[in-house]
Amino acid sequence: MIQALINNQTTTAFAFGTSFQINISDKIVQTPVFYVITIGDTTYYSLQFPFILYKLESEQTGKTKVFSRGGSFYPVISENINKFDRQITLGWKYSANTSSTENLSTGDILVGNAEFSFRFL
Repeated sequence: MIQALINNQTTTAFAFGTSFQINISDKIVQTPVFYVITIGDTTYYSLQFPFILYKLESEQTGKTKVFSRGGSFYPVISENINKFDRQITLGWKYSANTSSTENLSTGDILVGNAEFSFRFL
């Protein structure tokens, strides 16, 4: 289990994101496809395929959200060196703005409501 810090914000929809590094390359059984782009002197590596399936579970309500980040967002590998065998940075966007519309297909997750409430320690 990985716990993520979620900020309460109400000004802009999906303004925050959360991310973490994880070593899962040995769990991927398909041949990975990398998205590589060079901007200036920096080369960026991202995992284009296979898609990563996310499952978020609320500790308070027990409800889950399952989604895969598609489109133009790929999990980040690294800059200048392909470190796929060591880490992948996974992440998603979230909002606590009640006027926001959740879209699991793009990884826009709505939090701070009855389904996915904030947890205060």
